[in-house]
Amino acid sequence: MASSEHSSREPAFDLGTFTRGLAHELANPLNALAMNAEVARLLIERNDGQRAKERLAALIADCSRCGRLLHGIRRFGAGMSLAKTEPEPTTVAALVSAASAQLKRHEPSPAVELHDADATVVVDRIALQRVFEELLRNSVEAGASRVRIDVSRPGPATRIDCSDDGAGIAPAVHDKIFEPFFSTRRNDGNAGLGLTLVQELVRANGGTLDVLPGSERGTCVRIELPDERGQGAQP
Repeated sequence: MASSEHSSREPAFDLGTFTRGLAHELANPLNALAMNAEVARLLIERNDGQRAKERLAALIADCSRCGRLLHGIRRFGAGMSLAKTEPEPTTVAALVSAASAQLKRHEPSPAVELHDADATVVVDRIALQRVFEELLRNSVEAGASRVRIDVSRPGPATRIDCSDDGAGIAPAVHDKIFEPFFSTRRNDGNAGLGLTLVQELVRANGGTLDVLPGSERGTCVRIELPDERGQGAQP
């Protein structure tokens, strides 16, 4: 895990930067697809069937990576376009439970350990449920089997710490984790948009998102929601 805190207290989402990044991300695999298709065609013309099969296998793998990338982009778009609902009282436990159940419908979900999660927060319930769904997904993708969620109110905010036992974040890439399309699992077709979406949904609820050093390994993501979005939170 990185040795320093990284925070979402940065300029808001920039659509122009995002669009340029999206064009770049799509251009790379499309170029690879075109190259492998052309090479496979030439090899077939030369009756080099074995090498042509290898190129076709690479082409199929590139198609699969493109599919996963596009799925991640669609998921990001769906999250960013969530209908804004009026803040309503709910508990962190209810949000996490709903997020975990939703994730389990399609993907693995880690075991979740809740502490003081019956605290009440007043938030856009749909958006915050999606926040926890993305955080649990990120933990699984980082190899975590367990996530601990601690809720407290040390000051004028409701603090939610989500700590996992996954691979953690290397110090060399720690400053890039909130950048759209940044991913250490790029070869697997990971879109690198999970934390970007979480950051924007937390901001929409007036909160902040930080990534803190873990005690041993793994990652700790801290969400803080201010009083106007967390009135009634339990200490």
